[in-house]
Amino acid sequence: MIGIILIEFKKQKRLKILLVGIISIVISQIITNVQVSNISQMSPDFAKLLDMCLWNDATIMLPFTFALIGGYLINREYTEGTMKNILTVPIGWAETVKAKIVVEFIFVFCLVIFNTITLLFSGIMLGANGVNLLSTIHAFISILIVHFCLYIGVLPLILFFSKSPGGYIWGPLFSMIMGVMSIFIANGKLVNYSPIMTGFSFISNSLVQRRQWGEVKSAIVIMLLLLLSYGIYSKYYKERRLG
Repeated sequence: MIGIILIEFKKQKRLKILLVGIISIVISQIITNVQVSNISQMSPDFAKLLDMCLWNDATIMLPFTFALIGGYLINREYTEGTMKNILTVPIGWAETVKAKIVVEFIFVFCLVIFNTITLLFSGIMLGANGVNLLSTIHAFISILIVHFCLYIGVLPLILFFSKSPGGYIWGPLFSMIMGVMSIFIANGKLVNYSPIMTGFSFISNSLVQRRQWGEVKSAIVIMLLLLLSYGIYSKYYKERRLG
């Protein structure tokens, strides 16, 4: 399995689609900086900058981005005609898709690091209060939790819509709709059940209301999303045959 993942890494080096993730993080941070600057004429708090950054990541940019990248990585095997070869060699289609899922998890982790750096840079440039090592570590952990939960939240859509050539594009569209809908439930009773908002149950964020047993509810949702993803994977990829 490790060998397949390494092969996938080498293949991804040539893909410009991965730049979409970096661009999304930059755009999200720019939006955050503008919002924070308009809210207060004084130096903002670094914690407030983090809260707004995570909010924009979850509701505007990253659901669409993660679904687009994940779907594209699977779909390119159809478009480049390599799927037929994959199904006739010892490395099967199911193993290839599994490797792509792991590769995007690793790419999401890389985006977490990049997002932390852009947030820290913004905090310094804006003269934010509370920029220090401890707050940076806290920001990294918060971003890590939200990003990983976001990826798990859109993973079923990635797998379901990528089961046929060209169908992957519906995954990003539905993910974007889910992100926008999350804006309206962030402070409602359904916040812990939203696939997009589950990560906020495990961190402190001033823009999302904490609810009783929120961590437990979101943990159950995450487990169900993983089970759903595995079910879709087993049905459409594990037993895949030509024709």
